[in-house]
Amino acid sequence: MTTMHIGGDPPHPPATADGHDSTVVELAAVTKTYRRGVVALDGLDLSVPTGGVFGIIGPNGCGKTTTLRVLLGLARADSGTASLLGQRVPKGLGSVRSRIGALVETPKFFPNYSGRLNLELLAGLKGVDRGHVDVVLERVGLVGREDDRFGGYSLGMRQRLAVAGAMLGDPELLILDEPANGLDPAGIAAMRDMLAAFGATGRTVVVSSHHLTDVERICDRVAVVARGRVVASGTVRAIAGDHHDVRLVVRHPERASEVLRSAGFAVEAEGSGGSLVVRGAEAESVARALGAEDIYPSELGSDTGGLEEAYLRLTGVDPLAGGHGGIAAGTSGGGPEDRRGRQ
Repeated sequence: MTTMHIGGDPPHPPATADGHDSTVVELAAVTKTYRRGVVALDGLDLSVPTGGVFGIIGPNGCGKTTTLRVLLGLARADSGTASLLGQRVPKGLGSVRSRIGALVETPKFFPNYSGRLNLELLAGLKGVDRGHVDVVLERVGLVGREDDRFGGYSLGMRQRLAVAGAMLGDPELLILDEPANGLDPAGIAAMRDMLAAFGATGRTVVVSSHHLTDVERICDRVAVVARGRVVASGTVRAIAGDHHDVRLVVRHPERASEVLRSAGFAVEAEGSGGSLVVRGAEAESVARALGAEDIYPSELGSDTGGLEEAYLRLTGVDPLAGGHGGIAAGTSGGGPEDRRGRQ
């Protein structure tokens, strides 16, 4: 299977003017098979450019979390190559670790310590000024609850604290697996705005998510993963499609179909009554082609399309479905070795 790079993005962006590589993440032909022959990655290729928010979407078990685990040295690939910030993983990971913040595993904090104290201890381990703890607490909306025991936090509050820990030191690269897990709608909206603002500073955010609407809103680019491979990669606008299906009703559908096909459109009959569907087109272009032959539809309109429709087309999986074949709301964690069954 060949990855589609959509929207003019080359698979390997060129170096920047100052000589630094303009990609922060590179994976090439990466494979990973777990025990009992479970194939998590099957020759996965992925390139993430510097700056902005990059989304990784796909069904449960498609390889999203395993991809992030391989990048962070939490899982070893069977073959292929991976690099972060220009350094090969896992060999060169130590030299860039201080420039990366990540949340992939379930966060582990001391339950009897406050949220603030847990972050202060983490800041000490990272070599970050403890004064930055107040900054990240405000970013994630925990001001006022920072001195409460971590053991008394809700799932959403624990997730916020974990994201705050990943953001300590303002890393160049922030990698988050399902950061909205456990958050209520208001918390999801706040997380979305925070990540968009962080990416707008020139830093890079790589996020996997099952919230397709949020991915469409905040991500500059997206990769769609299915069956252990990236099946499409590019700008969100290009993946979602600048052109949508056009539905129309005409008196003589056979003649209209002939005209449209001659003009290069993909046309399908839909039911009876003269209904047609023109795939991947603009309503204005369809109307112009028909009007040139004096054919005027009684009804004509465009579908809204969007990332969800593109996701369904590329993966063949309903994004609202649960289980191994679909994206199930509220799941989190790593690959099979962490006993939660996600890949």
